[in-house]
Amino acid sequence: MSLQYFQYLGNPNIGLFIIATDDFLLVPSGISENKMEFLRRCFKVDKVLSLRIRGSKLLGALSVANSNGVLLPYGCEHEV
Repeated sequence: MSLQYFQYLGNPNIGLFIIATDDFLLVPSGISENKMEFLRRCFKVDKVLSLRIRGSKLLGALSVANSNGVLLPYGCEHEV
């Protein structure tokens, strides 16, 4: 296990924005390819999904996930 440092939009509270499981990452749409690749390498996952939840980039505050699935709030229209 390695220790890495990251911030998003100048905010070090990355758990508000990013969801990580053993199988995939959920990141806010609009995140740069370089940052996505950095996160992919850090977590050693193949799947990185870029999305917003009801227009918000606060994925970590609005959802939970594990290797079995993702739980989203009502009002989300698209399957992830």
